[in-house]
Amino acid sequence: MSIHARLRLLLALTIIAVGGSVWIITGQQRDAVIGMQGELRVSNDLLRAMLDQETGLRGYALTGEQEFLEPYRRGQIEYQAALRNAQTHREAATEGVIRELAVAASRWQANAGAAVDLVDRRGPRAAFSIDGAHERKVLMDRIRSAGASLRAHVEEHTQERLQHSRWVSLIFVLLFSTTVFSLGMVALERQAGRERARGKQRREYVEALQGADDEGEAKELVRRRAERVAPGTNAVVLTRNASGNSLAASTDPSGIPGLAEALADANPRSCLAIRRAGTHERTPGGAPLQTCELCHRADGAALCVPSLIGGEVIGSLLVVKDRAIKPDQRDRVVAAVSQAAPVLANLRNLAIAEHRAATDPLTRLPNARSVQEALIRMVAQSTRTGAPLSALVLDLDHFKALNDRHGHQAGDEVLERLGTVLRHGVRASDFAGRWGGEEFVILLPDTDHEGALQAAETMRASVEGLEVPGVIAHITASLGVATLPDHALDGPSLIRAADRALYRAKAAGRNCVVAAVAVEAPAG
Repeated sequence: MSIHARLRLLLALTIIAVGGSVWIITGQQRDAVIGMQGELRVSNDLLRAMLDQETGLRGYALTGEQEFLEPYRRGQIEYQAALRNAQTHREAATEGVIRELAVAASRWQANAGAAVDLVDRRGPRAAFSIDGAHERKVLMDRIRSAGASLRAHVEEHTQERLQHSRWVSLIFVLLFSTTVFSLGMVALERQAGRERARGKQRREYVEALQGADDEGEAKELVRRRAERVAPGTNAVVLTRNASGNSLAASTDPSGIPGLAEALADANPRSCLAIRRAGTHERTPGGAPLQTCELCHRADGAALCVPSLIGGEVIGSLLVVKDRAIKPDQRDRVVAAVSQAAPVLANLRNLAIAEHRAATDPLTRLPNARSVQEALIRMVAQSTRTGAPLSALVLDLDHFKALNDRHGHQAGDEVLERLGTVLRHGVRASDFAGRWGGEEFVILLPDTDHEGALQAAETMRASVEGLEVPGVIAHITASLGVATLPDHALDGPSLIRAADRALYRAKAAGRNCVVAAVAVEAPAG
């Protein structure tokens, strides 16, 4: 669950908790008020019933008329009902007050009953004895005092209940708030930890990109980064060539079914991300308005992110997953491509510059510096493995006369055609470069002297059959052949031996192959 989803959940829980606490507080306050009202009503009923009896008794004692006994009798009935209600709902703290009130009321009623009997026998005013009236007054005062105590207790108890509800609610809110805060801090800390880990991985990724030796290594880093930030995916880096007419996989495409076959006849416009210079995404089971020729064969979700430098698309990253790619994973994949794009562009430019610095622009063969480097490398390998290394030095015959007769442009065309012949006439392990002017060097590893002579003869025949439009001269070449260690002990002596053989071929009439003289063994 993302941090945003967790925060939304915590917010919802907070709202529920606050609402619940308000509901609890309101309910407790309502119960306290209702309880207070009920208890006050009982107290008032008791006092009102006693006052009704007192009023009725006074009227009957003064007049002797029976109508005054009605409130007296009603008050007795109401008092008994109120007393039963009070005794039913009484609490331990009010039990003594109610008992005191009941005792005083019982004594008052006994006194009042005697007064009523006296009036019945002797007539009005017969009940107005000082002692009886004084006793009833004392008892009524005690009843009023007990009622006041009961009301005071009810009010105090109600305040205690309200205060208790406030404390309970406050404690609940504090505990819940602390819990929510703690959970929020844990969620934030986890998110911060994830961000720190992601930041560390981003720094590691950028540092690895900056330390990449070549474009291929950088592209492999992009692929690994994409599969790391979007677990469960297969990623392939696609590269557009400099001419913009082909599209190929720069990393292993076997992880995405059907991609290798689709790339066989693909061009840059086959990829919608490259065509639009914008991210192309397909969800599982979705029916896109426009189908991509490359990623439509893969099941599940597909995400293709173009690599842009200065508005130019140099390639793309295709990511395929069985399930939907999460938005945060999508963002990190896009970021990985964006971070790698300038590095890839710099490595490509550096490779182009190095290629140009090491390549003869006319023949598109390695230049003299590259020949020297290749010679050192191949001699070291031959010395380490003990395998022979042969060198051919080729020179065009009568090239100056050809230039004088047809012009330098025709001579350049001949050299360009010869470069094509040499590039296609050697094995993948061989090396062919322009040594200078119309002279070329061909290095043949793991080739003995006899094999080198045969290769030289084949190359001479290829040059003799060379035809250049506008050039009517018969184009031929002379070749000198030398082999390490038969004719030399190191690289420079190997080239000198082949070069001396070339001069003998020139002296022998040109358009031929001459072998070098075997080197004499050092004197013991």
